[in-house]
Amino acid sequence: MDLLRFRFSILPKDKVQDFLKDSHLHFEAISDEEKTLREQDIVASSPSLSGVKWESESVYKIPFADALDLFRGRKVYLEDGLAYVPLKDIVAIILNEFRATLSKALAIPFADALDLFRGRKVYLEDGLAYVPLKDIVAIILNEFRATLSKALA
Repeated sequence: MDLLRFRFSILPKDKVQDFLKDSHLHFEAISDEEKTLREQDIVASSPSLSGVKWESESVYKIPFADALDLFRGRKVYLEDGLAYVPLKDIVAIILNEFRATLSKALAIPFADALDLFRGRKVYLEDGLAYVPLKDIVAIILNEFRATLSKALA
């Protein structure tokens, strides 16, 4: 996560939009007119903008649901279901998206490993591994025996 944060922080501003597009994050940079119109509200709600040259800072319009962590910390300006997020704070949203994608991607190999290890049918639903109810007791007993034999060895 720290490497991604660092790489994003050294990314030139002209490459940020390309990165967001390649990452399938459809965040829209606001126009200069809109930025001027909402300047007072955005600066007042974003502590990361204190002491920064406002003219050179990019601000993105992001759906409110994607900016919940920043909203919880009172770091964004909200209007009409959209969060106005300065470029300095957008990395938190990118990291959350990366974590979610990584978790979903790792759930499938985990379920495959469970299936191979236990020889039981494990199925996926919404990216989570499930074991049929009738197999739970047998799995618990097998795990208990294996743990007990390791402890006694």
